[in-house]
Amino acid sequence: MKKKRNLNYFLVMAFVLVIAVLLFQPTSALTYSVTVVISPDGTAGSVTVSPPAGPTYVENEHVTLQANPAPGYVFTSWDDTLGAVSGSNLTTDFLVSGDHVITATFTPPPTCYALIATANPSAGGMVTYPPGNPSCQEQGQL
Repeated sequence: MKKKRNLNYFLVMAFVLVIAVLLFQPTSALTYSVTVVISPDGTAGSVTVSPPAGPTYVENEHVTLQANPAPGYVFTSWDDTLGAVSGSNLTTDFLVSGDHVITATFTPPPTCYALIATANPSAGGMVTYPPGNPSCQEQGQL
């Protein structure tokens, strides 16, 4: 009788151990892709992805993007198909929540022209004009 009880105890313990091992197997984490598109094309600028871009990212992984405009371009905006990334800051970060396709938009600065205006006759008038584009003013032009 004692042997049968030991055998039953052993079988129950073995069953519990097998169930525990099966229940506590690590589940594989969900992985997603992050694709960055440069607009208008690859020569307008680049984007640094940190951690470095890989084929996949683990769900809820923290990713930082840094826009790097090429000479003659300015960074305009981020656009993400999942809505996690937006705005116009050069640096942005987000948590991976699916397959992201993120567009970094760069634009060339406006063409600036000098404006010279004189009143005719010089003693008889005044010339006024709108302030112009702030980017042109930064370049010392109106």
